[in-house]
Amino acid sequence: MLRVDVDATDLPRKLLRSRIQVDAEVDTLALLYPKWIPGIHAPRGPVENVAGFVPRDAEGNVLAWARDWAAVFRFLVPLTQTAGPVTVDLTYITNQPSTNSRGIDAFGYRTLGIINWNTILLYPEGAVTDEMEVQLTLTLSAGWQAGSAIPVKERRDNRITFEPLSLTRLVDSPLVCGLHDRQVELARTDVASYLTDIVADEAKDLPADSLLQPLGDLVLESEELFGPTLTSTAITSCSPSVIRCRAWGSSIARVSSTRQKRTPFETSTGRRMVSAICCPTNGSDSLGLMRRGQSYYFEGR
Repeated sequence: MLRVDVDATDLPRKLLRSRIQVDAEVDTLALLYPKWIPGIHAPRGPVENVAGFVPRDAEGNVLAWARDWAAVFRFLVPLTQTAGPVTVDLTYITNQPSTNSRGIDAFGYRTLGIINWNTILLYPEGAVTDEMEVQLTLTLSAGWQAGSAIPVKERRDNRITFEPLSLTRLVDSPLVCGLHDRQVELARTDVASYLTDIVADEAKDLPADSLLQPLGDLVLESEELFGPTLTSTAITSCSPSVIRCRAWGSSIARVSSTRQKRTPFETSTGRRMVSAICCPTNGSDSLGLMRRGQSYYFEGR
């Protein structure tokens, strides 16, 4: 089991931090940074933006560590005789928005942020990500709200505790957060409720209902075409607004979620899970469908 505490209070300063706790019963703990990310068909986990790596034993003593020079995504931590879990403080720089990192990166702006959890995660070598349970918490800046397909267990002030989930599902469930937000029910049927969480740079940038109507039509057509499933999610990211669709019981992501591999962050082969669509806001109410690799993206035209 992993315990991951994410601190997003410095996102406006382009910094994202996490504290990861892992049980260790080995002489040398090998930790992996996610390398192969769902929907990205190359080993592009943005490890180059990791700016802080501080491991500690159960008593809080800082431990020595080394990078595996033959595998830059692998970190080696020789352990002392102190019993108990190891914690690692990780710092990630969120100042690299580019076409190469779209969909796998974390971004921070003055009033909003996007968190892809793979940017601030480590996990023990050999773990089966489908089976590894993660206990996740997130701390936001004062007044900020968050939207994600991950169920929330409780919220106290600016600290959110999520329901436990697998490491695979966590990496496939990005989060948007911001000072100016809006949650909208796109549609409701007998078997599902479709919600979208929206954050924007300014309150005036939040999209009107006319922009959201095609998304409501989309999820209804998806349910009619594929039928309902237990849990599927879709992510839409827009500029200046960021929209994240949460489709409980829908199959909106089934068009892009066909394969999943057993350890999806270490190898490019096997099954893969993808659930991201990108919808730029350009004033158009029409949506087009374009396939890119194994992913489907919806774009205004």
